[in-house]
Amino acid sequence: MNPLVVHSSPPGDEIHGPEGVKQFYATLHTVFPDIHFLIEDQFAEGDRVVTRWSARATHTGQYRGIPPTGKQFRVTGIDIDRIVGGKVVECWPL
Repeated sequence: MNPLVVHSSPPGDEIHGPEGVKQFYATLHTVFPDIHFLIEDQFAEGDRVVTRWSARATHTGQYRGIPPTGKQFRVTGIDIDRIVGGKVVECWPL
């Protein structure tokens, strides 16, 4: 079985395993309860999937030392995932 690793910047903030991913998204939903993700584009070749996504939410809780602002925001990103056996085993968010 391949462990899941979400690589991050700065190094050391990596997420490991399905439980780490669940905790990350649980935190997001606590801090940004109305968060909504939209997949804008998605492409696959070989064992890689590239996803261009956007998210919108309201900042209602403290996140990474930033107190809640009550403001809505929109953010965009791109993830590159490596797939093994039909499951994501590595992710590089950009």
